[in-house]
Amino acid sequence: MGDPKTVDHLLLSCPVVTRLWSALSIATGNNFTFQSLPDLWEAMRSIAPSGGRNTQAHFLNLLIPAGLWALWRTRNETIFRGQRVYFENIWDLSLGLIQDWGRHLVGLKGVRYAGGRLGCET
Repeated sequence: MGDPKTVDHLLLSCPVVTRLWSALSIATGNNFTFQSLPDLWEAMRSIAPSGGRNTQAHFLNLLIPAGLWALWRTRNETIFRGQRVYFENIWDLSLGLIQDWGRHLVGLKGVRYAGGRLGCET
């Protein structure tokens, strides 16, 4: 499963992390399963918008960075404040970041999560 102190563990192999990537995969219909850091970087590169106002591509481009930022913030809360790690907290933080970034960076009207599906409102 990996050493808890490694980047691979933090971003790829921790059971909570694999649950996050799986949940994002299911919620969006995209494949967010990564075997290595190069896989993760390639996934971010492959969904990057090619320019213009392709709001769906911009929306998808928010998902992995939001997940990574939520994981990093949770890691810091665990290390520096002794808080426990709960998937639900990481999920809620990820969704909040996607909503905020979607409105402010991409210009979306909103982001919805209903019926297990995550989508954007343009």
